[in-house]
Amino acid sequence: MKPFEKNGLYAAMNTAFSNFENNRDLKHNANHPTESLFLKDKDRYEKVLIADILFMAAEGSYCKVVTKTKQYIYSINLKTFIDKLNHPDLIRVHR
Repeated sequence: MKPFEKNGLYAAMNTAFSNFENNRDLKHNANHPTESLFLKDKDRYEKVLIADILFMAAEGSYCKVVTKTKQYIYSINLKTFIDKLNHPDLIRVHR
């Protein structure tokens, strides 16, 4: 086993999660929509169930995702976020 530093490990894991999120195609077959997604909160990723999302709001080039217990800021605009996620339970009600 190679020696490692705790901060280096966290940085590598953060980079891996970020790369995975950025390279992942969020489009899914309409018959099998995803039931959750991972959103970054400070220095870690949290699994957020689609059913727990109360609403999403545009914040300029960011998207605010509000759940029953927390708010997340996602670095993508709302239209792109909804288009990529392509989930039948998420609809846009304005514009």
